[in-house]
Amino acid sequence: GPCQTARNPTARFSVSATRGGGILVEGAEAGDNTVDIDTTVVVTAVETNRLFVGWRINGTMVQDSGMTYSYPVTGLEDAPVSVDAVYSDAWYVDANNGSDENDGCTPKTAKRTLAAILSVPGLMAGEVVHAAPGNYDTNTMSHPTAGTVLSRACIPAGVTLLADKGPEETFITGADATADVADGYGLGSNAVRCVKLNVRSKVSGFTLTGGRTHKEVQNEDDGETGSAVLGAGDDAVSSIAENCIITGNVAYSASCVDCHVVNCRILDNHATNRRAVGYNLELSGCIIDRNTGYYPLEYFYGVNNCTIGANNSSPILYYRRNASVAKPTVVNTLVLASREGSVMADVAAANSVFIEGCGVKAELLTDCIVTNTESVLLHADYEPVIGANLTVDAGNFEAFDRDVCGNVDVYGRQRVANGSMDIGAVEAQWLGRYSDDLSGLGIAVTNASPAVVETADGLVAIRDGRLDLEWRNSCGQALKHVLPVKVAGSGVLTVWLNGEVLGTAMSADGEAIFEFRNALAVNALSFVYVPGEGDAGAAFIGPLKRPLGHVIVIR
Repeated sequence: GPCQTARNPTARFSVSATRGGGILVEGAEAGDNTVDIDTTVVVTAVETNRLFVGWRINGTMVQDSGMTYSYPVTGLEDAPVSVDAVYSDAWYVDANNGSDENDGCTPKTAKRTLAAILSVPGLMAGEVVHAAPGNYDTNTMSHPTAGTVLSRACIPAGVTLLADKGPEETFITGADATADVADGYGLGSNAVRCVKLNVRSKVSGFTLTGGRTHKEVQNEDDGETGSAVLGAGDDAVSSIAENCIITGNVAYSASCVDCHVVNCRILDNHATNRRAVGYNLELSGCIIDRNTGYYPLEYFYGVNNCTIGANNSSPILYYRRNASVAKPTVVNTLVLASREGSVMADVAAANSVFIEGCGVKAELLTDCIVTNTESVLLHADYEPVIGANLTVDAGNFEAFDRDVCGNVDVYGRQRVANGSMDIGAVEAQWLGRYSDDLSGLGIAVTNASPAVVETADGLVAIRDGRLDLEWRNSCGQALKHVLPVKVAGSGVLTVWLNGEVLGTAMSADGEAIFEFRNALAVNALSFVYVPGEGDAGAAFIGPLKRPLGHVIVIR
């Protein structure tokens, strides 16, 4: 061609390893280099205390490259070259199948106890320890401020301890004291709490139970508090307990201290002195019930989107400090306590529901409701009963902390249903109602986007998003079905039958009737409405029907 390519005499070259992993380098050095052309830089990963994942070259992961990577410098590089040995940020513990002799780098080489995995050299902030199902009830850890009370798990700063299968299958169990036990609660020297959190650390997905503290106030600052979770002191809300069941713990004072408790069930805990639930903490999306001991919840920063049951000791909300301290917030919360003096809090309450007789100060309420128990009927799992609970669709989503709680309720279910959020920790489930609205011919609605709503006349409307259902044809015959839909907006509704497009509908079509016939045992319908720009309308789905007629079977 008309041009000759010129080679640069050198190339800028950087070599590094993530997360403290080891590397050996030939032809250059670790760090930034200036490398002559026609030099081959060879980098070898050295697994010292963590799992090697692969190579990232110029920001892109290279597949199937082995433990050694070679790069010939040609002089045609038009930008600096970077070679990164990428090491895993995950660690593994398995109470049933692991061994503390393992390295903890993979599920097959998991350690057995929390004490062993959380003491691994090189465990760094930002890394996750994955816990397999089981009961973590052996070995203990101590921390600098503790003289006599131990912890089952002391989580280093910035590290997350995550139960992969959730709290129904994974347990951290504390232990009674082994010396000078005061009473039948097991408090005293060498008691074992469940978890000690450090700054920016997190425990997620466990049942925390059996935690104990000392029987009295100690010289150290944590011996008698925090039987389930003891957080990070002055930086309280940076340490988090989330998606946990906190139950059966006993403390001289407080199950949870100095932390942010998120989407947890705090049930059946006790304090021999006070604060069975806790103090110096933030609570978001939690169920709180049957906790006993004077002032179960005291000196809190905020209670947001929680359900506080009727069977806690009184007063369940207590906060009284001088005028220079800002009032804590109670937002989107259902408080079922009804006895006089149940609430003795100088709080800023907004968009919450209290039961008559609980003693809440009327002047502290902003857009709150004080009502009777008949207006807030709940199922056994604290889910509000649709049509018999005024908290349904009454939540203020703008006041909901999505950054902390995600878009789920305490059970991990969709936080917004029927187009709005409920007050309290538990979102009412609408899929059964939608199934009935669509005629109930063996129909089960399996999924509905947050913007799917039930209309006043018993239809199902999709303002934006998707609705999925399935139904069964038990007779095995080819039955005809009729499905009416209507679009009252500028968007397009697409209907799928068993994974294939059945048709589309727009507002110009008026009421569209889809007809189909098949003999499949299980059938699936999906509806997706994509609104137009500025669309204030919706797609309306009518009941699925089978026209009356005769089926003649000849055998």
